[in-house]
Amino acid sequence: MVRDLDVARWRLRSQRLVGPYTTSASEVVRLLLAVQAENPGQAAWAVASRTQHPDQADLARLLDDGAVLRTHVLRPTWHFVRAEDIGWLLDLTGPRIRRLTGQQLRAAHGLDERSAGQAVAAVTQALATRGHLTRAQLAGELRERGIRGQRAAVDDLAGPR
Repeated sequence: MVRDLDVARWRLRSQRLVGPYTTSASEVVRLLLAVQAENPGQAAWAVASRTQHPDQADLARLLDDGAVLRTHVLRPTWHFVRAEDIGWLLDLTGPRIRRLTGQQLRAAHGLDERSAGQAVAAVTQALATRGHLTRAQLAGELRERGIRGQRAAVDDLAGPR
């Protein structure tokens, strides 16, 4: 008979909240597949706390190198995932995420599919040609292209501050 205490112990071990801990942030993200990352600082702490030698800089390096991504992959909230997993995860979850994000953009910001597509294309092009840009710079790119609802669209595309 499985008891609640046995389930609790199993969950703590499988979530790496108790030993055996992993050796790196990359291993944490690999084992968990996706780590909730709505608040990046707290999420970095959650990843570090699952390693033998906690170091938030470990995850920061992975993010800087592009080995781990912070993206909307399971639902319209942020998650850390390994770059090597992003393709199949987006194949699996992308249609639902696009549908939910589209509903949000229409309901909250009045952006239809065409204007949302224009906003995404403008942001993608700006990032591809100019590299890292701030929210204000991205909003300027959208304004220059005449895309309405630009501040809200940038916020949805860029995530929480």
